[in-house]
Amino acid sequence: MGLIADLKLYLAEKLDVHLTALNKSKKHVFKNTVKAKKGATVNQNVTVLNLGQATKQEKEEALKLLADSFKKGDVLFLDDESRQLVSSVEAAESRESEGSLVNFFRGKLATRDWQILRTGLYIEFLVTQGIPTKEIREGVIRNHGLRGKNLLNLAAAGHFTSHIKPLYEELSKAPGFTDNVFYEEFERILKEMPFAIFVNNTITPDQLTDMIKERAEAAMAYSVDRRKIYVHAWGSNVRTVDVCLAGLDKKYKITASKRIEVIAIVDATIEF
Repeated sequence: MGLIADLKLYLAEKLDVHLTALNKSKKHVFKNTVKAKKGATVNQNVTVLNLGQATKQEKEEALKLLADSFKKGDVLFLDDESRQLVSSVEAAESRESEGSLVNFFRGKLATRDWQILRTGLYIEFLVTQGIPTKEIREGVIRNHGLRGKNLLNLAAAGHFTSHIKPLYEELSKAPGFTDNVFYEEFERILKEMPFAIFVNNTITPDQLTDMIKERAEAAMAYSVDRRKIYVHAWGSNVRTVDVCLAGLDKKYKITASKRIEVIAIVDATIEF
């Protein structure tokens, strides 16, 4: 069989496929170290595809085939330029912070959202290695739309570590806590991600004011249609938002909502 036929057959038999492309050999090699259909598990979850001297058309067909696997929640990497070998998503998740984050949100996020979080952290890892990530990002956005894009951006910006995970930990201290309490906050954050400022304890009221003004000025300069900024804070950071909003110019239209679970939470929409 040819490369594409071999690849289709191989992918049909495997789960959780993570791919790296090489061009050092004339052979097409599929090294099996992944979970098999019957549930057999091995120590690593790595698949190496050696493209050898595949034609440009074969590479393009392979890329399209692999991109489709995003629909099944797989995390894939295909390097057409073959500049660097990446062992797998586990290479990224072996870093303490990323691995802890992935494990923490397993079962707390919807499966699709959790897989996109993993992909976002993997993309961040690849960027640190100087490896192109455009195809992976485009695959996620193509298959998961704006939600996928916002999740990737939340992960890449470090907000799962600095804002979302601590928020879950605080909310979960409430008697009778259920994940639905967290989901409501998470959906607000996700929906407003493109316009959001997440306030943590390193941000002062004056700094927050400057951030709001800078974003507003940039939006007006570039004629952005949706002229609004979303601010989200919880715990002691609520006071930072309160002080900031109280001192903002009257030209801003502010809609703020406060609620108390175990902790105080505030979100505010600032229109201009």
